[in-house]
Amino acid sequence: MGWRRTFAGADQARSQRFRCYLPAGVVGPVGCPRLAWRHSVAFGARSQATTAKMLVQIKENNMNPIFDRTTILGAARYFQHCVRNGDVEGALSAFHDDALYVSQPGTFVKGKTEIRKALEFLCGMSPDLQAQRSVSFETGDIAAWVDEWTLKATTPDGVALDMNGTSSDIMKRLPNGNWVYLVDNPYGAAALPALPSTSFVA
Repeated sequence: MGWRRTFAGADQARSQRFRCYLPAGVVGPVGCPRLAWRHSVAFGARSQATTAKMLVQIKENNMNPIFDRTTILGAARYFQHCVRNGDVEGALSAFHDDALYVSQPGTFVKGKTEIRKALEFLCGMSPDLQAQRSVSFETGDIAAWVDEWTLKATTPDGVALDMNGTSSDIMKRLPNGNWVYLVDNPYGAAALPALPSTSFVA
């Protein structure tokens, strides 16, 4: 019987040691050794920290997704992503050095210096610019690009914008393989001048 008392005493001592790991007033689950419970709490805290880190990473990935700009679709979506996030430099990099940009029907600017000014206003609103259907027609390093889009934004003076259109663009492939806008006409046929009015004399 002596050996039983010895082990019983050892179990009691271990129980006392396990108990001291818990804060005052905290009791471990029934049937679960207190030391193991303490470890499970610590593991849970680490799991929560890991989950939080993963959520931050997912958010960063959503804000900075990877676009394959060696495809026309990837290049166009990269430009739209930059506009949505107010990234003027990123949006400007989507244009050829000699590009032409139709800033509004009947008005266009040429060259990156002038295009930057137009993009500063557009990106400054961080508009909700979304793509719809699209199609490209490639021949060598030149391609025609047709892209439906919607845009919602608020101008600096508080005017709400709710726009949509179908772009009619020309894109060029650079030596590094990336596609960029050579002509960006987001208004498509809406950029056509109005037909002259005709009057009939009886």
